[in-house]
Amino acid sequence: MEILLRKDEMLALDGGRCGRLVRCGEGILWITQEGDWRDYLLRRGENFQSALPGRIVITAMADCRLNLPHSVLAGNARTGHSFRLKFAG
Repeated sequence: MEILLRKDEMLALDGGRCGRLVRCGEGILWITQEGDWRDYLLRRGENFQSALPGRIVITAMADCRLNLPHSVLAGNARTGHSFRLKFAG
């Protein structure tokens, strides 16, 4: 799924598993993950894959285009995890 975020808009991914993938198609994304003391900046063509379970918050540092693979949105059929998207602006 492709998502467009304007500068300073935020997107929260709720869920309980690691391995979630975020791809930056355009712009600059600032990513923070629950339980991880590091923050991540993604630029065009870069990816982030979560190493921990928990909420991921994505903030657009400029107008951005990001991609969330279908498995992130649909959840994992084996574990039953699903994800909710929350937008804040």
